[in-house]
Amino acid sequence: MLHGSLLSRIQNSRTQTQGTLISLTICLYFLPLVLLMTYAIQAMTRTDSWSFFSMGLLLTFLGSYLLFYLLQKWHNHYRYCAEIMVRYKLRQYQKAISKYLQAKQDCQITESDCVNDIVVSEETTVSYEESPWKQEFEDAQQRVVLLSGRLNKSEQKIQKLESDNEEKASELAQAKEEISKYVSSADQKDDLLSEYQKTIAEQRKVIENKQEELMRLENKVRDLNYEIKTLLQLGDMYPSSAPVPSNGEKPAHPVLDLFNDEDPLETELENYYSGLASSSTTKIETLYDAAQFLRKCIDTASKHTGASHLSNNNSRLLDLSIESYAIDLRRLFDSFRNESSCIIALYSRTEDRLLFVNNQIKGIVGWAPEKFVSDYPNLIQKGFGEWKQNIHQVGDGEERHTRLLIKTADNKDTLLHCCLGVISQGVFANHVVSVLYPATSDQ
Repeated sequence: MLHGSLLSRIQNSRTQTQGTLISLTICLYFLPLVLLMTYAIQAMTRTDSWSFFSMGLLLTFLGSYLLFYLLQKWHNHYRYCAEIMVRYKLRQYQKAISKYLQAKQDCQITESDCVNDIVVSEETTVSYEESPWKQEFEDAQQRVVLLSGRLNKSEQKIQKLESDNEEKASELAQAKEEISKYVSSADQKDDLLSEYQKTIAEQRKVIENKQEELMRLENKVRDLNYEIKTLLQLGDMYPSSAPVPSNGEKPAHPVLDLFNDEDPLETELENYYSGLASSSTTKIETLYDAAQFLRKCIDTASKHTGASHLSNNNSRLLDLSIESYAIDLRRLFDSFRNESSCIIALYSRTEDRLLFVNNQIKGIVGWAPEKFVSDYPNLIQKGFGEWKQNIHQVGDGEERHTRLLIKTADNKDTLLHCCLGVISQGVFANHVVSVLYPATSDQ
């Protein structure tokens, strides 16, 4: 009977649920679709509207079929769950009824049994009071008291930590304010630094322009110093006790006469710069001749004492000593430039570079002197390493010999013998002079 009432309730709820779902489906699904179809028929042509309406009906049919399939599946599942629930409830009711009947049978006992039960209950009460559970309960109460004390202490610690946290938070806020101040000051310093950098860049440009102007002026000063030194040396070469002309004219100045049409010391100037060239007019073809000519070149370079002696007695020429090296180097180049007997090269061990080579290099290998000075490591095909080693190892009064295979201007190779020695004194001390001459067929 109970089973039938439960099934009837489930059936009624199922019927109500199905009706609700069907009504909701019609209101929320079919009705908007029908309204949309009606609007489409009125707004479109018949052909388009009927095709649109047919597609809508097809989609409606498919959607309805899917919806009813899902509802049927849900209905079966719901029915299965209800049956399981009813069976479970019936089992519970049966167990409860059996327990009730068993208890009713147990209640039919005698009075003696009741008295015995009362005595037994009193004994159990006494035994419970004397049982160890009371001690455990007291121990538990003591533990509760102890834990409550610990809890109070923990709460006090938490309060202290909260106060410390508030203090740290205030300190953090102050630190953030200080950091913001430092950041603002750093930004200001960065702005000032950028302005200073711009100013420095502008001043650097101005300084570079000034340096370029100074370099131009220094070049002019070098040329003028060279001319002045040359004129003064020519004045020293002219005899100081020149005879006074009898016709009452003023004696000719040894320096100022150079600016007139007549130049009485022109031959002395030419002999001064071409003294080395005039001493050797023949071609050098042997090692002995090269060694002799190398000694002459070293002696000539050693005689250059620089312009410092001009500033010892005359205060007007104090600045000439600054440019003495460049002027003396130019004079030495002039004395070697027109040498035609062999190739002369001057190498500075201090600067580790080739400073000069005379014009004879063009007649032998075809390269201009400036081209050879700038590209000599690439033009020397063989013997370059040995030549550099001899340059750095040759001592005072020592001569070394080597051979160089040099590439000519017409892409050929020519073999040159080299005799080199170091200048031991004078302005050009520690400079190396190399004498090069072509090798003959028997060498």
